[in-house]
Amino acid sequence: MENKPVLIGWGVGSITPSAPVLLRGQTYLRTSEGVHDPLLATCMAIGHGKADAVLWLSLDLTQLPQYVTERIAAAVAEKIEGFTRDRLICSCIHTHTAPYLDRDRNSELWGEFYRIRTVPEGVMPPEDYRDKVFIPGCVDACVKALEAMAPAGVSAVLGHAVIGHCRRVVYRDGTSKMYGSANTYNFERSEGPSDDSIEYIYVYDGKGRLTGLVMNVCCPAQVVESQCVVSADFVGAFRRQLAETLGYELPVLTIIGAAGDISPRDLIRQRPGRDPFNPKQEMGPNGKPLPWNRGEASMRSFEGTEELGRRLVWSFLYDREKADAAVTFDFPFAYRFEYLPTRIRTVSEDEYAAANARLKAALEEKGGDYSAFSDEEKRTYSLDAAVVNRYARQKKSVFYQTPLHIMRIGDCALYTCPYELFLEYGQRIRARSNATHTLIAELTDDETEYLPTPFAVAAKSYSALVCNQLVSCEGGEFFVESVIERINRLFSENAQ
Repeated sequence: MENKPVLIGWGVGSITPSAPVLLRGQTYLRTSEGVHDPLLATCMAIGHGKADAVLWLSLDLTQLPQYVTERIAAAVAEKIEGFTRDRLICSCIHTHTAPYLDRDRNSELWGEFYRIRTVPEGVMPPEDYRDKVFIPGCVDACVKALEAMAPAGVSAVLGHAVIGHCRRVVYRDGTSKMYGSANTYNFERSEGPSDDSIEYIYVYDGKGRLTGLVMNVCCPAQVVESQCVVSADFVGAFRRQLAETLGYELPVLTIIGAAGDISPRDLIRQRPGRDPFNPKQEMGPNGKPLPWNRGEASMRSFEGTEELGRRLVWSFLYDREKADAAVTFDFPFAYRFEYLPTRIRTVSEDEYAAANARLKAALEEKGGDYSAFSDEEKRTYSLDAAVVNRYARQKKSVFYQTPLHIMRIGDCALYTCPYELFLEYGQRIRARSNATHTLIAELTDDETEYLPTPFAVAAKSYSALVCNQLVSCEGGEFFVESVIERINRLFSENAQ
């Protein structure tokens, strides 16, 4: 056990695009028409000194491919001598109103149907945003955080705020569907649980002043996911409202917990007839969409982001009283990083043959021209393309090397995964962790889409299809057991 004090530093860099960009998060292309609120890269540097500091980045981004994580690490290493990739953690809040980083990511999942072939005039190309705005902003945040490292105190608190709900419903025939209607006789239940807990780590300087916040919430930042503006969604609303309340901007390391089957929308109170994929449906007399849910702010508009921001501010203020009264400057810190071999979801020879035949026939009918497919046809045949792509991938290896970070801060355990992890997996880990507080950051260091439950996979609906899931449910079980074992071993080895 280290006896040296733990140092923590904070840094914030801008990753807001300076021109219109293509926004990621839907199956159709959107061009930003302005910036509603800034996108940030927020970094917490933590360790016993700069030489061994771990840099944790919270990014206002949809997803981050692993090669970009590695490029950020390499860029930081050019600024900080001796820095290595294993000491960098990059987590995304999963907003759907942030830019693409390259033109090819969707095609790797769904085939050529979603490759970005042309960028409209006056729009910043994805690679320009990545290289000229995003990576420099991340590096800026990292360097600032390292330079600001100083002895710190922490106080962990379990708070609560209703932010997310299960977005998959189950029907009486045993099927389930993401954003399915509950306003029908056939509705039976929500497929999975929700979690209104907010795990906080309040961070203080040597004089007891609050310098930063780690906030773990089990819901992606997707209230305004169909809008055509740049936004950090409810995370951005929370930061702005918090700054207005405190009178200064407090760095917030927002990490999204296990939330692959969670969204900000309450499907039980959903208004009858609401189409979840048509945000402009049923316009009110003022020209604005009618509320998504009965009795609640519209969780399709910025009214919803403001509401969720307020809930988080109220929780922060209430729990700060408890945090201020229990700050400790003498706490254990430990960190581990590894690549965990997890089994991928494979397709059978018959599944491949059928998908390949359908895809070939469709392409022949269109003369091989992907642009000739309608949006509905793209959605249909991209599923076959996903099966064909998975078949080619599994011929090379049936394992995916999952980047896994595990950290101890006092009585808190923090771990990461690159998946959109269904909440049930995260609950299993929390229940069996020896830590008082167990925080998870999904969508970290890479993008592998969802990791659904076996029940969801059996339902054969979106978010549990081959195109949505790289790692199998068996791989998910292995991941859960591996994380539990490593957390508990870390706490045993670093007992205080």
